[in-house]
Amino acid sequence: MKKLFCIGDFTVDLIIPFGDMKRAVKGYGDGKKRNVPKIYTQAGGGIANTSVVLARLGQQPRIVSKIGTDSCGLDAIKDIRAEGVNTDNLILDKASAFIIGSVIDEDGERYFNGWQRSDAGNGALLKGETEDIDVSETVWVHSGGINIHDDTEHEREIVAFLRRCKEAGATVSFDINLRYETSGYSEGRRRIYEQIFDLADIILGSGLDEFGPVTGIDDLAEAGRVLAGNSKTVVVRNSSKPVLLINRGQESIHPTCRVQQLHTIGAGDSFDGGFIAAAMYGKDMKTCVEWGNRCAAATISHMAPMTVPTLSELENI
Repeated sequence: MKKLFCIGDFTVDLIIPFGDMKRAVKGYGDGKKRNVPKIYTQAGGGIANTSVVLARLGQQPRIVSKIGTDSCGLDAIKDIRAEGVNTDNLILDKASAFIIGSVIDEDGERYFNGWQRSDAGNGALLKGETEDIDVSETVWVHSGGINIHDDTEHEREIVAFLRRCKEAGATVSFDINLRYETSGYSEGRRRIYEQIFDLADIILGSGLDEFGPVTGIDDLAEAGRVLAGNSKTVVVRNSSKPVLLINRGQESIHPTCRVQQLHTIGAGDSFDGGFIAAAMYGKDMKTCVEWGNRCAAATISHMAPMTVPTLSELENI
């Protein structure tokens, strides 16, 4: 059976719709009944999100990650299993799951912060924890930079897994997902990124705040060209502006979809899922970008987590 792996972060997201809550309480005291949005948890993490999108689009992704096994972690595992994500290669931690707080303001912008409870694990992989995973017949492996913090055994384990998949003949895709404003770009982190860039066939990223630090170039398109070189495919997203696709030296521009944005949570993860799903169905790179755009648009215009179009809707683009 052909295998599709996603390796990286799997957390619990604590969603706080502050903007909607603020709007709802403004009219308190006028006698009208109001439904105040509730705080809730859901399965999260960039790689878990992308895995869910892939499953919803008819693929059979296998997630490789580590998560705590308290009630929050177990609920998250149950959720992604119900979506069709294969969790056979999950590493279960006896600690509590790591929780990411996500506050959504009035404009739909998101603000993240980790809740490191005293009994929580951090999801870090240990040396050798993935070496027994059978990567034969692997056709695609995907990862992202949000789970790359430094040059430790966790990051080196991810690199080793990507390399094994590459040697087995898989296409390697990587979303930069740098979060420079909170995670920086230390020398250790740079070393790991550069190793992954060497392995990657396809690199995806969003904006100059991601492409700039990893290339040292302050022009978004030129930074994408530098990463692409002559042999790689690079997808340069830039908020609601058109997506630049650089496919082995050939460039094309792809407008994003016009939707009413309710939030931005999971937009890049959803794009990645749509892009990879299209590639797995044998679509050309331009169609992969179109699928990614459609999936991202559906996600940011619905409050239900990781909303994506149906496969038939995508096929009829």
